[in-house]
Amino acid sequence: MSALLLQEKFLEGADPFYLFSMFIRQFRLLIQVKELADDGKRPPAISQELKMHSFVAGKLYQQCQGFSIGQLEQIFRHLLTIDVEVKTGRNDMTTALNLLVASLTVAP
Repeated sequence: MSALLLQEKFLEGADPFYLFSMFIRQFRLLIQVKELADDGKRPPAISQELKMHSFVAGKLYQQCQGFSIGQLEQIFRHLLTIDVEVKTGRNDMTTALNLLVASLTVAP
């Protein structure tokens, strides 16, 4: 998700906590698919193993190719940190999501 798309979602009234839950879901699925892909499995087998539609498995397979398993795990840990910071009042969800998207879209 780009920073522009995130801002568009906020302007449409999307709940930041809902968007955060979607980030968590997406990266959890990417980790699962990446692990299976690294074991040599292709989208049809991944679809069966994870009990998801073949189209979804194919899209996740394509997306996970841009990440190492280490990068995905680091992003997931960052999501955990955001969760803790927001729940303990050290950050607000909107700011945290903006910073997350900015960190994910910065060129290496």
